[in-house]
Amino acid sequence: MGSSGRKPVCQVITPVLRGGLVLALALVTVAQAVVPAVASFNSAINSAGGTAPVAVATGDFNGDGGPDLALADYGSDKVSILKGNGDGTFTIGSSYPVGKQPRAIVAADFNHDGKLDLAVANAGSKSVSILIGLGNGSFMYAPTLNTSNSPVALAVGDFNGDGKVDLAVANQGSNSVSIFLGAAIGGT
Repeated sequence: MGSSGRKPVCQVITPVLRGGLVLALALVTVAQAVVPAVASFNSAINSAGGTAPVAVATGDFNGDGGPDLALADYGSDKVSILKGNGDGTFTIGSSYPVGKQPRAIVAADFNHDGKLDLAVANAGSKSVSILIGLGNGSFMYAPTLNTSNSPVALAVGDFNGDGKVDLAVANQGSNSVSIFLGAAIGGT
């Protein structure tokens, strides 16, 4: 429980390392955020993008060495790509239709080609869309993964120790987690 007596809605541990120590830990509740004194931000820079975006993933999707953004657009059932301009601003790029009500997005190299791909949890269609990155800011579709009811969160890791990226999907509607072990060729 948070210090307010409420259960955290989200717990985030961000490894900001200094001498090997973790300096940032945030427990977020509905009306509370615990942020360490070392965290400091300037005023927000707002960039247009997406229709009712609910989640964001970051990575160098176009190979220019700078960060780009991928938005899960709940309002349009799409993923919008925002290309980084290198100054903290972003330009709207392409969008890709995915399943109904995308709620979460994560970037990882699912097909082991050195380029970032995207996985998108679609709460309204009980699925995860996989978009294979081409390295130039464009994506192509891979087969959709079927999940249980209302997938709302994603995590990646090597869950079975084989050196391949695996995908975990939290299914809110069925109180379950779907695990997809990475394949040798073709992604998840």
